[in-house]
Amino acid sequence: MIFFKTAIRTEHSQRGDALIEAMIGGLLMVILFVGTMLAVGKIMTNQRTMNTHNITILQMHETLQTIGVENMCGGTSAG
Repeated sequence: MIFFKTAIRTEHSQRGDALIEAMIGGLLMVILFVGTMLAVGKIMTNQRTMNTHNITILQMHETLQTIGVENMCGGTSAG
């Protein structure tokens, strides 16, 4: 009879351990997911900034090629 009670306690204890392990595993997955989403958000922000800079540089390059430095600066040279 004592062996039977001990076996029941061990079985309940193992169920509790499995539940705690599952909860900790789920928590770790959530933490990894949130960290990944934060990293992706920062990457997307940096990409948007770089795209804006590239568009600006391309427009300046096109303006310099079509108008020319002399016409853009009033035709006088600084040197």
